[in-house]
Amino acid sequence: MKVTLRVSAGPHFGRTFSFDQHDTFLIGRAETAQLCLPEDRFFSRHHCILEIAPPQCFLRDLGSTNGTLLNEQPVQKRILLTSGDKIKIGETDITFRLLNDNK
Repeated sequence: MKVTLRVSAGPHFGRTFSFDQHDTFLIGRAETAQLCLPEDRFFSRHHCILEIAPPQCFLRDLGSTNGTLLNEQPVQKRILLTSGDKIKIGETDITFRLLNDNK
């Protein structure tokens, strides 16, 4: 199984990240973030994190100022993602996909 994250709107439109093993993926304005968006004023330095362990992936907001939306709903706690879910932060949308490598 492989997890993919595709930026579907915003300054990094079209950028794709793929994972086939356990990893964490930090999103924010900090230079240490794997998806660093210093120009987006809606992002906190450490905005949210994805905990990836294919086939599972969890999203957790890190106490951001403007919040993280999953399918237009605010993320209040650690939540399991489902293929096709849309993460929205400020002007950036990210689509989550779970792919079967055997196809």
